[in-house]
Amino acid sequence: AAPTTTAAPTTTATIVEASAILVDTTPIPLDDAVKTGTLGNGLTYYARSNDSPGYNFEIRLVVKAGSLQQEPADLGIAHFVEHMVFQGTDRFPGPELMNALEQMGFDTSGADVNAFTSCDLTVYQFSATGRENLQLALDVLDDIVTAATFPREDVVTERGVILEEARYDDSADGMLDQTFSNMYRSGSGYEECDVLGSKDKILTVVSRDLRSFYERWYRPDLMAVIVVGDLPIDEIESEIIS
Repeated sequence: AAPTTTAAPTTTATIVEASAILVDTTPIPLDDAVKTGTLGNGLTYYARSNDSPGYNFEIRLVVKAGSLQQEPADLGIAHFVEHMVFQGTDRFPGPELMNALEQMGFDTSGADVNAFTSCDLTVYQFSATGRENLQLALDVLDDIVTAATFPREDVVTERGVILEEARYDDSADGMLDQTFSNMYRSGSGYEECDVLGSKDKILTVVSRDLRSFYERWYRPDLMAVIVVGDLPIDEIESEIIS
């Protein structure tokens, strides 16, 4: 017969020790292949060379602002801003922004124009093929996070898009997801996280509300850009800086 073993009793000390492991805040070391730095305006960048597949680039721009940075009365504003920055900027007004995205190969009907808002982040995700499109992608990203125009007429149109997204919450799957989210977040700092916000707020938000959130949180010192692609790392860094 296999020997009988007796489990060590659980004590307060072992629980505290286990909890300490769970809340370990030691930063994960940065990969040696990644080059990072901070520009004079406060923007952090990360660059990594990768030639597979060849001459392609993946770009991410992260804004350290999500639904938890909203005032209670403004739930849904962060997500609405994420939608609206694609409606035009100072350098790429209206259709010109969509044309620039199409030049990079994006399907501007929405499938490939990729961004998302979470509780504490907003992330813009671009792909580019070729060095020329890499610079174009960086130019577009720079403009949408620094010079979005929030046209009043487009706010009305975008309400319908966001309300369509919100319909998922009323479905069986949506209600199930929300139930589990509430369980997991209960008692944590994410308990009040509400990305989409109320339908009433979606219907009443105006351009001024969106611009106020944008100007407060879309700052270089709260942003990071990540570029991975098929160029020597120093050249990728140069493209970011330029």
